[in-house]
Amino acid sequence: MVHSQPKPVLLIFLTIAALVITLSPTTVVHAQPALPVVGVWSDSYGSANVTDTTLVVGSMVTFEMNVTGAPPFNGYELTLYYDPGYLKAQSDDFATGTVFNAPLVAKNDLSQPGTVAVAVVNLGSSFNLGSGTLFHITFLVTNIGVSPLTLAQGIGNPGVGAQSWTRLVLGFATIDVTTTDGYFKNDLSRTGPVPVFNTTPTNPLQGETIIFDSSASFDPENMTGPSRGISQYIWDFGDGTSFGTLFPAISHRFGGIQPVGFTGNFSVRLTVVNNNNRVFEGMITDRLAVSTNPPPATNFGLATIEGGDGSPPIVFGSGGSSTSSVAVQSLGGFQGNVSVTSLVVPTVPDGPDVSFAPSLLQVSSGSRVQTFMTVTTSLNTPPGNYGIIITGNGGGLSNSILVSLTILKSTSFPRITVRNFFTDGSGSRLPVDSTGSPSVNVVLAHGTVRSTNPGQVLAWTNLTNTGTVSFSSLRMETQLPSDWTVSQPNQHSVKDVFVFFEFGNRTILDITRSVSVSVSGSSPETVDLTVNNLTGTPAGTTLDPHDSLLLSVKLDYALVGTRHLPSNFPVTYQTNAIGIAWSLENFAGVTVSATGSAIFNANAKVLGDVNGDLTVNILDLALVAYSFNSTPGTANWNPAANLEGSGKIDIGDLAIVASNFGDSY
Repeated sequence: MVHSQPKPVLLIFLTIAALVITLSPTTVVHAQPALPVVGVWSDSYGSANVTDTTLVVGSMVTFEMNVTGAPPFNGYELTLYYDPGYLKAQSDDFATGTVFNAPLVAKNDLSQPGTVAVAVVNLGSSFNLGSGTLFHITFLVTNIGVSPLTLAQGIGNPGVGAQSWTRLVLGFATIDVTTTDGYFKNDLSRTGPVPVFNTTPTNPLQGETIIFDSSASFDPENMTGPSRGISQYIWDFGDGTSFGTLFPAISHRFGGIQPVGFTGNFSVRLTVVNNNNRVFEGMITDRLAVSTNPPPATNFGLATIEGGDGSPPIVFGSGGSSTSSVAVQSLGGFQGNVSVTSLVVPTVPDGPDVSFAPSLLQVSSGSRVQTFMTVTTSLNTPPGNYGIIITGNGGGLSNSILVSLTILKSTSFPRITVRNFFTDGSGSRLPVDSTGSPSVNVVLAHGTVRSTNPGQVLAWTNLTNTGTVSFSSLRMETQLPSDWTVSQPNQHSVKDVFVFFEFGNRTILDITRSVSVSVSGSSPETVDLTVNNLTGTPAGTTLDPHDSLLLSVKLDYALVGTRHLPSNFPVTYQTNAIGIAWSLENFAGVTVSATGSAIFNANAKVLGDVNGDLTVNILDLALVAYSFNSTPGTANWNPAANLEGSGKIDIGDLAIVASNFGDSY
């Protein structure tokens, strides 16, 4: 996303105006008891809100942008928003009866539907009378209905990356303001929807993801359902990004994926659209200040696979339930207890209920701890879209994430989820590295890849029936990480590919020999699993709700025996999968699909290097010697010195250091 900055021509105009005023007699600016107000007004109607049924299609209506209680100023910038479905900005007048006697228009953009953006300075003098008309704006009426007239928030000093604001200027000095809005209506029988939003956290830090909750918005003509008559929420975050959603809450990080997030003041605009026969918009802007302070380095983060950012929402019917995992990740050495709670928005009678098991997590340094979130509903739960704000509190810190939830009218609906993960040969999850990601050590000796640790890596794909419809046939396609291959492709043995049926009660059954598995491609390889009739497998049943199918693939590292240096690492490897399920045999009937992915990091480990300095020398020998004959639990046990992995530090570990002595990078 390209973030535009204030146009250079405007800065030039402001500089010229500042120089002119500098040469003029000095005006003393006194502190004001309150901020000046820039607002929408209609001189013709004596109100900011114009209601007139004679303004039929093709009519013209004029509004004024006024200022009240201002100190001396010689320039202003503002952005005005309206509904282009009912009005079209035609022209503006900066000279007739306005505050400036010699206006110089630096920007006057009416070309974008729904937006008026202007920037004007006065040459030769400032305006010192406090109140008056900035300019007149005339609209063409294009439809019968309602349109808001909403100003960008008053921001004297916009944040880094900010795109819209309302402010006054005096030479080089900017003047903060407050704003007031108005509306146009030529249909007495209709009113527009009312937008409302708040943020979590209320005082965000640099780079933090902020949750915007608009669930309190409503349409006065239709208050039914969780959305209270709102069909769409359209966000303009004021930093060059905008997004429309059907859900009442959304999360946003100012600065997007940039490592350093934007900071400062932003004008955030929410537009809500009703779901009546006639589509009307309600509009509001609010000022959000993002601190220049980053979050603490020692912290924790929350993550979820289902319903979170970039993932499909959790979906099920009234009377049903859904369970998914939420992880708490230690960051920067954080350790302590973290309590996990939730808030469902909107809050409605018989709304969804959320619980966590456990709700209090003990987090050790560098660890990733998991809890399970269960969402339950009753048959009386109103169908619609919800947001679940999950908050973790611990060690004086608080962090939140957002999960989207859709409750359907029917309790009968098809849905699957696909999840990928990696384990070692024993089925234990891979250890995490300093970044909090699963990791594998690539063992180097004399510039050659010798092996990996753990020596056996399994890639798993888990397809789970999270709906209420049973499935009789399915297909899973898993793309393996580049540089990793199936140990013995196309041979159904413990050394390569296994397929398991996991019942809802967690009983697991091997069905490998009754399904079709093929491997294709090269770096990356793709494993294709096909089951045309699940009842024909040893499971003897369809994939019912809460049942899962698991694909396990043993991986070999294709780079073993090749020349590599520690500087070639770390490397991040990723697996991607897609699952498709059919309600009938032989890939017929109702069809659903889902995708999943997972990553792990490959980090370099020099064989014989105990202290991690990429050199095998006397220090490493000394470390092994110090821990000689030790086992886990003894005082001098050092797991890094257990190079053989035998669980006892002995002559074999000394031999490894000796055979690689002098290896250095």
